[in-house]
Amino acid sequence: MMLTLSFVPVNDVVASFDDLMDASPEEIVPLADYWEDTYIGRRRRNRRANPRFAVEMWNVHDRVNENLPRTNNSVEAWHRAFQQTVDCHHPSIFKLINHFRLEQDHVEIEM
Repeated sequence: MMLTLSFVPVNDVVASFDDLMDASPEEIVPLADYWEDTYIGRRRRNRRANPRFAVEMWNVHDRVNENLPRTNNSVEAWHRAFQQTVDCHHPSIFKLINHFRLEQDHVEIEM
């Protein structure tokens, strides 16, 4: 259920986490502590400490509402395909520029 917090509006994440913890069994306490320190922020007196990863960084609620991709798989797929066309790990700057030009030509043809 903690993974569903990524689909809750950013302003409601902390309250939803608290509600989830109130309804959870005691066995989940170690996981809940990790999740709170890393993604929510540990409660300190009257406020919460900053989490390791800000809620805005991992929350995808707005992206889902706007029909945007939730992952960067398309970028990684493009990078892998481009890397295979270059066919070496450390190309010279001239070879890289040439491959960028070829890629631009390819994109313009597809458009």
